[in-house]
Amino acid sequence: MSAILNNRGISSDANPGAVSFDTANDSYSEEALTAAGAGPGASLTVGGMQFVMPNVAVGSVDNLLVAPNITILTNAIPAAATQLSFLGAAAVSDASIPLSINYADGSTQAATLGFSDWTLDAGGEPLAFGNTIAVTTPHRNTPEGAQAVNTMLYATAPIQLSPGKAVTSLTFPGPVRGGQVHVFALGTDRGPES
Repeated sequence: MSAILNNRGISSDANPGAVSFDTANDSYSEEALTAAGAGPGASLTVGGMQFVMPNVAVGSVDNLLVAPNITILTNAIPAAATQLSFLGAAAVSDASIPLSINYADGSTQAATLGFSDWTLDAGGEPLAFGNTIAVTTPHRNTPEGAQAVNTMLYATAPIQLSPGKAVTSLTFPGPVRGGQVHVFALGTDRGPES
C-alpha cells in the first residue's frame, strides 16, 4: 500500500497541529501509538490477523484516505491466505465503502469495508461493522495540544477469501457512506501486507 498512501494522520506531540486525520486538524499521537505497540513499522496481531504499521517518519503520509475508484494492487498477499482484514478507522463518523476483491482468474468478490469512528464519538457510540479494537491511546492531538479522549485503531471482521484463488487487487467502487474511511494496513491470516 505504501505507493498509494495519501493522508497524514499521525503527528508528534511536539507539533500536534501539523497533520489532519479528520476535517479539524486532529490526529493520532505518534508517541501514544508507539507506547501502545503501534509505532512506525510495528507488527500487530488482532484476532489471528497480522498487520504491519507503515514504517514512515512522523508527519509523512501514513494512511490511505479511501475514495471511490481507488485500486490497491495486492500481489504480496500470500497465496495460502484464507482471510483478509483492514487496520484503520473512520473520521467524522462511522463510515463504509463497497469493496471488490479481484482474483487472478478474472472473478470478483463483493464485500464492504466499514470502520467505527476513531473515538467512538468520544465514547458515546458502540463499535460498528463488527470491528475489533486493535489499539487504544489515551489522547489524540489537536492544534491546541493533546485532547484526553480514547482514540482507537480497529481491525475489520475478517473477509473470507475464495479458496485456492490468488488476489490481484482490491477496488473501491464507492460511494463512501458516513464520514471518512482511513486504512493504515492490510492483513491476512498468513502474514502482513503493509
